[in-house]
Amino acid sequence: MVPRPNVEEQRQGEIIEAALRCFSRDGYSATSMDAIAAEAGLSKALIYYYYKSKDAVFMASFDFWMTQMTSSVAALSNEGSAADRLRSMGQMTVNLGDSPTELFGLLLDYWSMAQRNDTLLLRFRQDLQAMRSAMATVLEDGVQQGEFAPMDTELTAVALFAALDGLWAHWVLDPDAFDLPASMQTTIDLFLRGLQKESQ
Repeated sequence: MVPRPNVEEQRQGEIIEAALRCFSRDGYSATSMDAIAAEAGLSKALIYYYYKSKDAVFMASFDFWMTQMTSSVAALSNEGSAADRLRSMGQMTVNLGDSPTELFGLLLDYWSMAQRNDTLLLRFRQDLQAMRSAMATVLEDGVQQGEFAPMDTELTAVALFAALDGLWAHWVLDPDAFDLPASMQTTIDLFLRGLQKESQ
């Protein structure tokens, strides 16, 4: 007799994807377990079987998204010149989701909750550190390959990430003020000019 396939991972994936859509679109407060169940096309009882509360669904969903993002940043740190890899990281920041505005709202919800929960705050710090480390690795490669002048790669990574995050936040608040992808690339190009090693 052929064993029945284990569908737990598939079901959890469906719930997480549906929850991310709900939280991104409607925000944490306005999203209910009923809404997540309807979005996933599953019963509310099944949602509760896997996740005991809306908080648990939210954390699992955001953990999934952050894992995907940190993996994407790490992958970009392995190919091409250092300058090209930094530009790709900037483009990836623009393409974080179908709606950067909605995704920024999701991040704000998570940041707010993390400030009141030490476990979440630690995880968020670990994710940020992983992304900064990936960018610092690219910067260090650029120094070693002679593309960039010597620098404190960790502090430079912090500054560049902060600049890109700031652009994203300003664009969400006033999207008609400027073109986000162009501004991201302009910021990276300005950084690259300052990083480039002078010709001997």
